[in-house]
Amino acid sequence: MISLVVMVVGIALSSITELDFSIVGFASGLASTFIFAAQNVYSKKLFREQLDHNTLLVYTSTVSM
Repeated sequence: MISLVVMVVGIALSSITELDFSIVGFASGLASTFIFAAQNVYSKKLFREQLDHNTLLVYTSTVSM
């Protein structure tokens, strides 16, 4: 969760200083970062349940669709 906060703050700081600010671009970057972090947390949770790499790939591929 802390890595998500760090990435969000970084995106916010770089977007604030941009002269040609686009809220769509900011929202897309924020959503992409959130989904990436959530996928990492979900993967770690599945690994704790003793799943192998192939089963993890099935779960994460299903979520990404």
